[in-house]
Amino acid sequence: MMSFEKTKISLIKALKLKNTHVLTLHGPWGTGKTHLWREIKAELEERKEASTTYLSCMTYNSISLLKSATMTALLSQSTGIARYGEKAGKLVVGLLNTKLPKEMQITVGFSDIQPLLPLIKKSIPSPSLVVFDDIERATDLDVGDLLGFVNFLVEELDQQVLLIMNREKLSEKAGERWQQIREKVVSLEIELLASSDEYVAIGLGDINNDHFNLFKEKIELLKIKNIRAIQHMRRVYDAVSAEEIFTPSQWMELIPSIVIFVAIHTNSIPDAAEVKRTIHKGAFFDPDEEQTEEQARAHALVQNYKLGTVDSFETEILLPYLQSGHLNVATAQSYAKHMDMRAKRNGAESTAHENLMKFYWDPNIQKAQLEALITATKPHLDFLSAGTATKLANAANEAGNTKLAQEIIYDWISKNEAAIKSAAENPSYLDERDDFIELHDNIKSVIEFRHTTIHKALSVPEAIHSITSSNTTGSRQLAPFKTTTPSSIEHILRSADHVAFREIFRFFARRLNGRSSDQHFGTASNHFIEACQNIIKLDSEGRLTELIRRLAKASNVASQIGIS
Repeated sequence: MMSFEKTKISLIKALKLKNTHVLTLHGPWGTGKTHLWREIKAELEERKEASTTYLSCMTYNSISLLKSATMTALLSQSTGIARYGEKAGKLVVGLLNTKLPKEMQITVGFSDIQPLLPLIKKSIPSPSLVVFDDIERATDLDVGDLLGFVNFLVEELDQQVLLIMNREKLSEKAGERWQQIREKVVSLEIELLASSDEYVAIGLGDINNDHFNLFKEKIELLKIKNIRAIQHMRRVYDAVSAEEIFTPSQWMELIPSIVIFVAIHTNSIPDAAEVKRTIHKGAFFDPDEEQTEEQARAHALVQNYKLGTVDSFETEILLPYLQSGHLNVATAQSYAKHMDMRAKRNGAESTAHENLMKFYWDPNIQKAQLEALITATKPHLDFLSAGTATKLANAANEAGNTKLAQEIIYDWISKNEAAIKSAAENPSYLDERDDFIELHDNIKSVIEFRHTTIHKALSVPEAIHSITSSNTTGSRQLAPFKTTTPSSIEHILRSADHVAFREIFRFFARRLNGRSSDQHFGTASNHFIEACQNIIKLDSEGRLTELIRRLAKASNVASQIGIS
């Protein structure tokens, strides 16, 4: 038998015990105390064992209002009437008058009728159970006053009372008062016990079995035992599902994000704010960076959870929905298409990789089968990367089928306009990286042509600024240095403003100080030296010469330029 069910049975049995007038059901927030009460209420009413009156204490800011609401609900058996607050007393009087003979009807307020209540016990259903919930949330109510009223209901009206609360969240003052009085008033205290399986089952309800199991796995990984948080996850799931955008298999990628971000949003995991920061940071920490205990816990949780990289689903769909309640349907539809394309690309890449592995390493494949393996990938070229297409073409060439190799490259270029455009628009794509250098010559030519068309050549000052500001040294940045001359460098120094001059001089000074490990700029650095020497020679007392002397000495390159 499940723990939740055991608690339910224990509470039902306790309600039937003689001389058990006041019971408490206690447990942490979100563990299902109110949910359990609703189940018990339904059973009691179905078997007609007791009439029930339920009130949430946090709705009332004074004991007098709670008393009025309680009596109104008892006499009317309608908690809806109790919401009228300050009018509750008048309603009670009116209800009493309907049950009293004309000569006994009263016209005074609720505070004046309490002595008469024992006379009208017969007007209140019996047996009857009054339930006070959220006691720890009712910060304006004095626990002593509440328990005094509970005692009145028991002693004067023969009511049975159930108090539902989180004892750990009582204020310090209320907690002390509770400990002082509870033994005199409370007959039995029952702790809500529930397993993680029950929390998940109650919170999620009936959903797709695969989705339920993934929700359960991730919820248990985070050790969440808060039914309200889990119910919130289900509401997010339902809200997105209602739009019928994502396929069942796509949901398997989205559910882990829903679980952890709802847990953060509802503060249902320890260090929630730090976990959120860690996720957005990418969970990467410098090993030498000193971490607080909170950061270390958050880092360990995120690493163990294996969420992956945060993308537009979290930043543009999930988080905005949690914060505003508005679902961006258009963005969700776009993301679903992106997921579909990503799945097709991953599938095509996996198939191509498997076929290439067989081509190169399977000793049992015949020559005719080798070409068939490569040919089988052609229908999927629009989902393959340029690198994979190159490998397939190389394999076709090794099999002696140059025509097939040419067809693969031609078809890839014709089917992947978006990929070519994206590569060409990236300013640093042509940097000397292995993944570009190893591409098929025809693919490289197409990308290089588009890239040159989009991105104008850099001047030396522009290249220097790009290198120093972004720490990027690619073929585009290196190109202008290959055509420098002493006179062109001299012209640059003479025409530069104060910001550019300082940046250019410091750039070349670093090259001169580390020339042995900076071979890309060797010739240009020599031209820089000649340009400086020529400026000093032509105008030894000029302002520009003065700046060169000062900066050269400060940068430790005076001897290389020939400055004593």
